Amino acid sequence: MPSSFTELPIMFQSGKPISHITRSRTWSNTPNFWTVRLDQSHLPINTYSDVKIARFQALGHETVTRKSDGAVLSDLRIGYANVTALLTEHNYLSGWIAEIEATDASLANECAVKALGKLADAKVNLLVTVAEAHKTIDLVLGKANQVYRAISNLRKGRYEAAFKALGMSISDKRNSALIKGWRRRFDPNLAANNFAKQWLELRYGWNPLLMDIKGAAEAILDQLHGGRLPWIVVSAKVTSQKARNVKTASGYSVGSYGIDSATAVKTYKIKIWADLTSPRLNQAQQLGLTNPALVVWELVPFSFVFDWFISVGDYLTAATSIQGITVRRALISRIRELNTSYYSHANSYETISNRCTGYEFKFSSYGRSYNRDPYVVNPLFLYPPVNRDPLNFKRLVTGLALIKSNARGLRV
Repeated sequence: MPSSFTELPIMFQSGKPISHITRSRTWSNTPNFWTVRLDQSHLPINTYSDVKIARFQALGHETVTRKSDGAVLSDLRIGYANVTALLTEHNYLSGWIAEIEATDASLANECAVKALGKLADAKVNLLVTVAEAHKTIDLVLGKANQVYRAISNLRKGRYEAAFKALGMSISDKRNSALIKGWRRRFDPNLAANNFAKQWLELRYGWNPLLMDIKGAAEAILDQLHGGRLPWIVVSAKVTSQKARNVKTASGYSVGSYGIDSATAVKTYKIKIWADLTSPRLNQAQQLGLTNPALVVWELVPFSFVFDWFISVGDYLTAATSIQGITVRRALISRIRELNTSYYSHANSYETISNRCTGYEFKFSSYGRSYNRDPYVVNPLFLYPPVNRDPLNFKRLVTGLALIKSNARGLRV
């Protein structure tokens, strides 16, 4: 396996390295590559790795003088003494931030589930649609009646009744502080109830219905144009970012301290090339007819709340994604970008006979590693990914709406 290692000239100051930049690569080649026709896309995925690391330090300057006559007793440049020490500090900070990073296995699994979800290209789950047809009918008829009542009251000049029909919150309560007598006024509690109901109706009533209509239309259109293309290429990417910063006191002098900080961004990508080998079976998979486990899960009340934390639904979709499909080749790549630093601040101090100026010292490094390997597509080796952002803004609003309205009578 060919490899290369590059090291830029090391810069020194006061006999200590202030910069050290390296790059190492390894790769594999396809035998007889130049004899393969360019339109032949069955070439294997070759392994490749590329690691770049740059390490720097800004030396501190410490001077010790004698009080009696000002003579300089010590004039030092504070910093790591050699290249090995620079490498050791970078490796320490890299491992330190890795303690809180998402694991490679979890990110690769999450990326695979996402890629296979795209490969499945599910249009609509007909079995779930049929099972929940009565809820959909109630939803559409209820909204139609609500709009009809509102329009009818508006035509008759009954504006308050029209507002109530649309769910606008008006109630009869005395407000003597403003105007004597009975007046209609806004009711915050009723408004919150109405908002919760309308929000849940939108998120878990109308949105799924419109997506089902869209998916069904796409499925019909695909069949009118001869079905899915005979070759398929999909890709997916997931990214995790972590940062860490710790300040610790130093025993050098009173008020002295050191700061460790690091930021790491890890990105996984999976790309799959596949052929459609059984169009009928794959079409049944796209319509949700070959995955009874997903049907059962979708019909479980409030299963969507569990999916906020563990993506069972996405995993079940990925489990049957290669039905009617033959994977030709696939790759998985990993990129990790790392920025680290260590800052040391030493305050000045005095002894009975000497004065010490203290110093400021900083180490920083940047690293980027890239790896690419062949990937074996096998849904049996996957598991439901844990959601790394379970309570985003929409889910938080939805959770509050569920608590407020108890989600009665809504499609889940």
